[in-house]
Amino acid sequence: MRLNNGFEIPQIGVGTWTLRGETARQNVCLALKAGFRHVDTAQGYENEAEVGQGIADSGVPRQEIFVTTKVNTGIMRMGKQAVADSIDESLAKLNTDYIDLLLIHWPVKDCVRLPVLRWQRLAGQDWLLQVLTRPVTSHRNSLI
Repeated sequence: MRLNNGFEIPQIGVGTWTLRGETARQNVCLALKAGFRHVDTAQGYENEAEVGQGIADSGVPRQEIFVTTKVNTGIMRMGKQAVADSIDESLAKLNTDYIDLLLIHWPVKDCVRLPVLRWQRLAGQDWLLQVLTRPVTSHRNSLI
């Protein structure tokens, strides 16, 4: 699916919100072998390592897989270095050199516009490869 900014996302993907441990690894591996090419996870799901292992076990080349993960909103309050460290941790757990789509996960009261402003300042970092125009999820439009 092509978005209005030219960004392309596979239309069908596997979500991993409720998956843990071996179940997460196995489901991601099987989904990729079945033809899925989008995998969605998040730091808050506490399964990035298993998702990364499932990707590796699938045998599908990484460049054919679209990986989405999410930075916890609370980390956005902690500054650039905390965000950079958090992203590096996700990269390590997912066992990948890049993340196709990195989102800010879930709004926090009293911190609704701050995450987007900080994200814009971080956009020049070399570890941030691709982001949507408004890289947030689970936010009401009034909060953006």
